[in-house]
Amino acid sequence: MKTADEFIQRIAQSISNAELILFCGGGISCNSGIPMVSPLVNYILDKLQISEHEKKLFRKSNLPFEAFMEVLRGNITVDKIFDIYDADKPTLNAVKPNSNHFLLAKLVKSGKLKTIVTTNFDRLIEKALSSGPNPWQENREYDVLYCERDFKNIDWNNNRIRLIKIHGSIHDKKNMAITMKQVANKKFSSLKKNVVDYVFSNGSHKSVLILGYSCSDAFDISPQIEAIKSSTKNVFLVDHITDGSPRVEPIKTKKDKNPFKGFVGNRVFLNTDTLVKSLWKEVFKECREAEMMIIPWEKNVDDWCFGVPALNKSKIAGLIFWAISKYGISIHHYDKGITIARDTKDKKGEGRLLGNLGNAYYRLNQHSKAISYHTKALEIARAPDITDIEGEGKHLDNLGNVYYALKEYKKARIYYEEALEIARALTGKHGEETRLGNLGNAYCALGDYNKAIYCHRQALEIARAPDGDIEGQGRHLGNLGNAYYCKANDYYTQSLLILEPLLVNKHPHVKFFRGMLKRTDTKRLQKLIDHAINRAETIQCLSTCSRKFWLLLRRGMSLGRRSGALRT
Repeated sequence: MKTADEFIQRIAQSISNAELILFCGGGISCNSGIPMVSPLVNYILDKLQISEHEKKLFRKSNLPFEAFMEVLRGNITVDKIFDIYDADKPTLNAVKPNSNHFLLAKLVKSGKLKTIVTTNFDRLIEKALSSGPNPWQENREYDVLYCERDFKNIDWNNNRIRLIKIHGSIHDKKNMAITMKQVANKKFSSLKKNVVDYVFSNGSHKSVLILGYSCSDAFDISPQIEAIKSSTKNVFLVDHITDGSPRVEPIKTKKDKNPFKGFVGNRVFLNTDTLVKSLWKEVFKECREAEMMIIPWEKNVDDWCFGVPALNKSKIAGLIFWAISKYGISIHHYDKGITIARDTKDKKGEGRLLGNLGNAYYRLNQHSKAISYHTKALEIARAPDITDIEGEGKHLDNLGNVYYALKEYKKARIYYEEALEIARALTGKHGEETRLGNLGNAYCALGDYNKAIYCHRQALEIARAPDGDIEGQGRHLGNLGNAYYCKANDYYTQSLLILEPLLVNKHPHVKFFRGMLKRTDTKRLQKLIDHAINRAETIQCLSTCSRKFWLLLRRGMSLGRRSGALRT
């Protein structure tokens, strides 16, 4: 495929043959007046009084939009900003579908497109489907799937038409908040992974058309696509350009922001409006021009910002730069916020910001300052006139992290245990999962491997829930493997301590055993055990100690094998 015209013809043919799935991002809604991520985020940063130098650093970070919005949402409601995306708002300025959405709606209604997967949480595709002389109703003529429960119940074998909204839907802000938190925490659920795998790997369709998707989500969908090892899908990726000549290249060619290096297909550099206009003509023999709509979205941000207290602005600014690892800038904004909190006698706000300062200094390896700020924050959270239980749990966990980094594992364990108790009282499964993992690591460092294994297994159970996260599963499995490995080595060491005083240099395998213990050469250790058991049968005077030695060694080998199984 050498030209953009050939590219368009191939797409039109795949659509006509109903052998294609559409995967689309925010670019398809731009003509409706919804701002692209960059201008929207830049405008919000201006309202938070972020300097030009700081904005430049932020732009280089490529922080996902969902993670950025989670920082805002975690501190103050962002409903006014999200109203920009709400087509159901009964206002004159409500966003409306454009020719991209109407094309998708007609493809669906004509039976040429069965599945659309989108990262967009606006409802413009739904609006287009409910418009015109043949209006369709969601969950009657087609299904809208946007939450973990929906993803769990997908039956890929039925012939239903599906609109899958992998980041949620604007009409359910509670579920959107869950998605934003997952992206901010670099977590991707196994159920969403199943959707990505179906689209790009194991579905029955032959091709995937990608529209309006920038591949810039460094720890969300793109890594899941990149993790697919083999795929026979032919991928058509449209890389939008506003000027210049269209060109086509193999999809694996691009070096940066390209999760499709292992895929078959082509990337076309083309104005999306040109493609959509061509598809209207090729598939439906209609001439339809792209329309550009303008909505005053800046007013939504202005109204939101007007309701944000000065303290929260400083805190949000600090957290934004914390999210991109610019801890020095975070400290600058936290200090401004603490001054405001003290001037306004907001003790709870002061305590939370002191905890944030402690985290920033911890990341800068200034542990004494981190302990000082976390201790002050904990004192405020526990004050009778404050009683900030959630904050108390966070400060305890943070103190545990600092002491763990300092290898003061007993102190770390105490703080983690208290933090876990609070997490359970607040019934927050994510907080409980994290703190169980932390506590398990502390027990492991202290040599209490049974308790470490117990904690990591509990954490793994939470992570394996239907709405749990894949990364958490991997982390807890790794921790479990480490705990089993340490426990196995402990048995090896105990068995050697029993053997050495008894046999000293008389036993021909002591020297080899010590060497293999250092190298963890389990295959040779197993051979040694088998040979030594045969030898032990002939050494009657050492029978009691020998039995204890081989029992310990066998337990070590067994645990070692279990550790290996957990890692694989």
